[in-house]
Amino acid sequence: KGTLQTSLGTVRSDIRMKLPSNQPPSYDGRLETAGFNLGRFLGNDELGNLAFAGNISGKGFDLKNASSLIDGSVGGFRFNGYDYRNITLAGTLKDMSFTGDGTVNDPNLKARFSGSIETGKGRSAIPRYRLDLDLEQSDLQALGFTKDPMRLSGKGVGDLAGRNIEEMGGDASVNDLVVGTGSRDYAFGRLDLFSKQDSTGRTLELGNDDFKVSLTGRYNKRALPNTVYSYLSKYYPLYFKAPATAPVDQVLRLRADIRNVDSYLGLFAPELRGLEN
Repeated sequence: KGTLQTSLGTVRSDIRMKLPSNQPPSYDGRLETAGFNLGRFLGNDELGNLAFAGNISGKGFDLKNASSLIDGSVGGFRFNGYDYRNITLAGTLKDMSFTGDGTVNDPNLKARFSGSIETGKGRSAIPRYRLDLDLEQSDLQALGFTKDPMRLSGKGVGDLAGRNIEEMGGDASVNDLVVGTGSRDYAFGRLDLFSKQDSTGRTLELGNDDFKVSLTGRYNKRALPNTVYSYLSKYYPLYFKAPATAPVDQVLRLRADIRNVDSYLGLFAPELRGLEN
């Protein structure tokens, strides 16, 4: 039992340990961290400080080969510039990967999830996320993923990899999807996503039974909404207002096949109607 002060943060423990000869050490007890710099520890600049309290048992101290059972709560966790609150976790940490389930009860994100997160080893590692997600509500603007107001809810499954939103690639599908902008909500039913990045550029595909949109080229994902608005404002200035700051260095090709056009235009220009024919 004791407190350890390091350059990464503070760790408090009340743990029973066994140190057998010629075998990995084993432990069982309670662990708490306050302001522990998880990003620096794992070599991932997108991750920040972690405040954790819970029970832990397992073998080995080196995260590269340790195996531990974890059941606890995260009071604070910084990712992508946002401090997430009120997270519960229960699962296994092994070979730099977490497999288990949990809940998030943050003011801007309420969800239940299960699956695995593979953090990888070192700064060159690319984290991989295999998750089943029940997203009750989320505010993407508050979380730092979009510049304009946008809310999401739905149930989905995904297999994605990347150190940040710009690098993220893989497949995901969402059922019972609801997208909110401003004071209005739009039900999409199902939405499938595919994203990849290689030496030729980026590909992003979104679709369901009513539409399919494909974006290819070299572009910044966070700037995509402003890029699309900037493009449409040149041809439909009465319906689409040009953004205050024009995107730069955005090179992309857009292809859209859409049925039930009026149902989706409300997301971008509620006053624009009558394009079904």
